[in-house]
Amino acid sequence: MQKKRDYGTNELYLFEWPYVTVNGEGQHIGKPSIFVRFQGCTVGCVWCDAMGTWPTKRGDMRYGICVNNKELTDYLDEKFPLTPRIWITGGEPTEHAYEAYSFVKYCKKNSEHNRIFHLITSGKKFDIKLLWEVDYITIDIKPPSSKAKTPEEFISWCMEDTGLRNKVDFKMVVDRTAEDITFAKYTINQLKQYGRDITIQPLYWSEAEAKKQEDIGQTVQNLFMFEKQFAEPATWKSYAEFAEEFMDVINYENVRILPQLHKIYWPGRLSGI
Repeated sequence: MQKKRDYGTNELYLFEWPYVTVNGEGQHIGKPSIFVRFQGCTVGCVWCDAMGTWPTKRGDMRYGICVNNKELTDYLDEKFPLTPRIWITGGEPTEHAYEAYSFVKYCKKNSEHNRIFHLITSGKKFDIKLLWEVDYITIDIKPPSSKAKTPEEFISWCMEDTGLRNKVDFKMVVDRTAEDITFAKYTINQLKQYGRDITIQPLYWSEAEAKKQEDIGQTVQNLFMFEKQFAEPATWKSYAEFAEEFMDVINYENVRILPQLHKIYWPGRLSGI
């Protein structure tokens, strides 16, 4: 009989050590969560808030820390025993599907605590073992302003698989452009056939913008100005304008119109999001 694999010594590359934050997007918005952020992403959204996970150039991976599954599981058990939700994020976690799968598999078996595993992905790669192993899947729909794309076939695969469909929700960040607004309304109309939750949220600042303005917040007297600048949607005039754009035209009960909580709680900051 073939011995079952332990996965404890499997290595994975993370952008940084995991941390607890408030999830700011999707169906599970507002819930305290541990973020396990993989290093390496070739999706390249222009307003990404985790650009540090990108490769230095296409085809390369700029690795952060290397840790094996046992070390990571022990770290989570020691540091965060009371936070059950673990988000597998990045970067783009499906580009690290085997490593992510091995971690979830090992952690489920060996953690001292019951964990709930979430995956947030733009669907760069389809890996059935990883998708089946996690408890929830948030599909990040990329609008035109992102200069990226969520593959339609990824959505179709997830929706056609009865073991995956009920795990899925959708989220979309929308810029204040005619192209993004039209895309969002069209996409919601297409996705509502699946009966899953769809969360739309206004575009806020990106990591690039935050770094450019970082010097503003270096002194105590400028901190308020810095936080005020980043505590509002980047291109929308107000939260109300964003809500009103969609409120009267979306005829689907599972749509939610919300801000990105993490960018309200930690405006302009790259830690904690």
